[in-house]
Amino acid sequence: MFSIPTQLTLLGTPYRTEWIPSRKAKAIALEDDHVNVLFPASGTPEEWEELLREFYRNRLLMTVEPLLRTWAERMRVTYRGFSVKRMHTRWGTCNITRHFIWFSLMLAEHPVRLVELIVVHELCHLLETNHNARFKYLMSLYLPDWKERDRELNHPAEG
Repeated sequence: MFSIPTQLTLLGTPYRTEWIPSRKAKAIALEDDHVNVLFPASGTPEEWEELLREFYRNRLLMTVEPLLRTWAERMRVTYRGFSVKRMHTRWGTCNITRHFIWFSLMLAEHPVRLVELIVVHELCHLLETNHNARFKYLMSLYLPDWKERDRELNHPAEG
């Protein structure tokens, strides 16, 4: 049996985990100051990783949806949909033709202010494709502290 981590980080907040052995059920439930993990002792690391990914995916979707709605309205830009997927080299990406945005599952561990950075970044791409002067202007217009947030997200040791 592998060991379930004693702590999980969700949206920048560390939570201690309490493992509750079960026969078959698998679930993660966020409590006030901890996370209950219902997981069988016979479970595999792969099953645990899938359960954790699904927990993070659901929490991130619930966080991103109102941010996207608010910022899209504020920026007067439309998107047709969004999703969360595993990405190892990007925090987000968008299809500017379809106006569809993907967010990295890894964002689920970071504070909401950094998730918001990626929301605004991807919405700016719907207005300006490249990372040129106009794109940087739009980022500064809508999120004046975007450079500080970007350093915090991409270079935490320096921030």
